[in-house]
Amino acid sequence: MSVPISIRFDDSVHEESEAQASGARLSTDTRDLAAEETRRARIRAESKTVAAYVAKSPDAQAFYRDWGTQGVDEE
Repeated sequence: MSVPISIRFDDSVHEESEAQASGARLSTDTRDLAAEETRRARIRAESKTVAAYVAKSPDAQAFYRDWGTQGVDEE
C-alpha cells in the first residue's frame, strides 16, 4: 500500500536535481532513494539476524568456515 508524503526542498536542492536529472523528476529520485534505503535497511537487519545465528550455532560456523575453501589445498 502506498502512502503519499510531502517533502519540501529548498530551491538549491530542487535546481541542482533538475540540472543533473536526465528526465527524471525530483519526486521520482526521492521515491527511488527511499526505496533503496528501505531495501538496504532490510538487508542489514537480515544480515544481523544471520550473524547472531551463526555466532550461536556450531553447524553454521562449520558451514561458513568450509564454504569458501572448496577445492583449495590447505597448508
